[in-house]
Amino acid sequence: MTTQAAPAPVSLLVIDDDPRFPDYLRVMLRASNTSFKIDVACTVRDGLHALARAKHQVCLLDYRLGQEDGLNVLRRAKARGLRTPIVLLTGEGSTSLDVTAIEEGATDYLDKSELDPHRLERTLCRAIARHRADMTLHLREERLAEAEASAHVMPAHMALDGHWLKVPRRLCELLGYTEDELLALGLSDVTHPEDMEHHVERRQRVRDGSARSIELEKRYLRKDGGIVWMYQNCSLVTGEDAAPLYFLVYLRDISDQKRAETALAASEQRYRSMVRNAPYGIFKTTQDGRFLAGNPALVTMLRSGSEEQLLPLSPDALYGGADARTSVLQQLTTSAPLGSVDTRWWRADGTPILVRLSAHLTPGADGGVIDGVVEDITERKRLEEQLRQSQKMEAIGQLAGGVAHDLNNLLTTILGYTDLLIDRCDDVPDLCADLEEIQNAGTSAATLTEQLLAFSRKQVLKPQVLSVNAVIEGMQEMLPGMLGEDIELVTALRADGSSIEADPVQLQQVMLNLVLNARDAMPRGGRLVIETADVVSNGSDSGEGSTLLKGRYVVIIVRDNGCGMDAATQARMFEPFFTTKGAGKGTGLGLATVYGIIKQTGGDIVCESQPGAGCTFSIFLPVSTKGSRLEAPAARVTASGVETVLLVEDQDAVRRLTRRLLESHGFRVFDTADTEIALQIAAKSPFDLLLTDVVMPQMSGPELARQIRAFAPDVPVLYMSGFAGHSALEELSGAQLLSKPFTPAALVTMVRELLKRPRGVEPPVFTS
Repeated sequence: MTTQAAPAPVSLLVIDDDPRFPDYLRVMLRASNTSFKIDVACTVRDGLHALARAKHQVCLLDYRLGQEDGLNVLRRAKARGLRTPIVLLTGEGSTSLDVTAIEEGATDYLDKSELDPHRLERTLCRAIARHRADMTLHLREERLAEAEASAHVMPAHMALDGHWLKVPRRLCELLGYTEDELLALGLSDVTHPEDMEHHVERRQRVRDGSARSIELEKRYLRKDGGIVWMYQNCSLVTGEDAAPLYFLVYLRDISDQKRAETALAASEQRYRSMVRNAPYGIFKTTQDGRFLAGNPALVTMLRSGSEEQLLPLSPDALYGGADARTSVLQQLTTSAPLGSVDTRWWRADGTPILVRLSAHLTPGADGGVIDGVVEDITERKRLEEQLRQSQKMEAIGQLAGGVAHDLNNLLTTILGYTDLLIDRCDDVPDLCADLEEIQNAGTSAATLTEQLLAFSRKQVLKPQVLSVNAVIEGMQEMLPGMLGEDIELVTALRADGSSIEADPVQLQQVMLNLVLNARDAMPRGGRLVIETADVVSNGSDSGEGSTLLKGRYVVIIVRDNGCGMDAATQARMFEPFFTTKGAGKGTGLGLATVYGIIKQTGGDIVCESQPGAGCTFSIFLPVSTKGSRLEAPAARVTASGVETVLLVEDQDAVRRLTRRLLESHGFRVFDTADTEIALQIAAKSPFDLLLTDVVMPQMSGPELARQIRAFAPDVPVLYMSGFAGHSALEELSGAQLLSKPFTPAALVTMVRELLKRPRGVEPPVFTS
């Protein structure tokens, strides 16, 4: 037989300033059936500290505590949230005091004059039991509130007239009202006006019995004007006689759900808008390529008229055959994660386009569907090919310009010394004839270098404002003889055509080369037409392979009805040394020269041709806003003198020749290949003219002239160059330039003319 352990004593806190009273209680409680453990606090401060520790099951509080009373302790304990049950001891025997004690937080009260062991025991134990019951109820209410909050369901009672009878705390928090404020309002006060009529109508159906309950989604108005979306289930509660009592309403906050739905709808709308307004074609097809859907850009790309007309298009017709379709779709659907293939499509009208497809396969019934994007890259491919061609021509031009530069230095030496020898062998005719043959060969080589420089756009142009019509009219007497009797020449020049800014000699070279090219294309005779016109470009394409800037242009059109050219020939026609003629019948520099001159002048050239259908060249040259004029060529001057020339040239052979030519005409010459030495000579020795090469390793000619003019500001400068592609030449606008190879007469004439000019006056530009 086991014995039960004695229950633990009840911990009792006594707050009383009379030290004898606790001893009195201990004696009294010995006669009770309950064991008590008594702790004592003699001041209010100690009592509150003891209550705050929550170590006691019950507290016995005296009403009279020195300068304070027990009611003040009750208030302070309540304010601090202290939950130990307190029994107030009074000696007043006042009912109002007892009621006040209960209102201030006392669990019970006792009159000191009526104390006995059993009554004291019952009161203390009852206070403990009541406190436990209150705590249990409070805990249940908290758990119920937590359950409602976690379930997001809020039960409420609503009067038949639409006023709230009972509202959950969560609803008050959502709407921003206190419970009293919300109970004072009707349903109409917190319902969105647009939802009110519908709600009243549905609620009436429940009240008259036509519906057991209703479910609806509606908007509630917060106190601050915001909106809370609620799901609401409403049913009627009736009494024993089936009379309606009130509505039972279950509410759930669905604001997040509504926001998500709104965001989803907006996202879907943006997606639809993006698809419809996308600049690229967006499509959905079956696995074998049959269209299921397509956006407007795809409809426009394929010229189908509408999406309905797009869907029946044959996949084989679109891809140009079953094999091509199968190959492309297989590449797309087997690439991960997103395949991309360049291929050719055929539009509904049969015209081909180049497209870039990006797509992926979504598995499903019937093999799944292909979702993809298509971009029309026809124009891009054309521009890429044009860029590659331009880069190739630029590279060839750089090579040609470099070769011409080196040749010009060599030819300057060859032709210069040949001239000197010819002047000295008048009495030896056979030797003189041989030297003249050397001179003729050198002159021909110089012509080739000029053509190379023209192609590479590195020649020195001498532009003037001129009339294109005047240039062509000036050549009309010469052209028929070049063409022959079996070719008819027709000119159609626009009256009062606009002027351009170009080198007239080079423009004549362009016309001659095009005319000769047309003559060779019509070996059995034909018709050559030369036209001029004014056009305005809006910056779009002016023809295959040409993109003009926005502005006004003069167009020269040269059209023949000869043999024409195929696409492969057209792709290379402007390359130097490319020719379709037999060996020994052409240098391949004619059209290359035309291309270089037109490009360097700031224009463009377009060719349209087909085999057997002739050829049309269109030259676009920018219109000049200046008045038309032609400069008269400078007169040659018989040169001799005793002035001093400072010669700076890094090519030894050219420098020796130039010095000899100048000295043979009476000039004194200081020469050097080193620009630093040239600066020292200029600073120490007086001289009358600086003759310098443009491109040198240590310092450019313009930079050398700038430094010399710092202490000799009026000294005239004559530049020499066999290559116009260096950046230093950009500084020579208006300066005197002698192009290599030059003749002795041209050198001496330009030197003499510069020396005759007054100091500080810029002379006109000479031709060499």
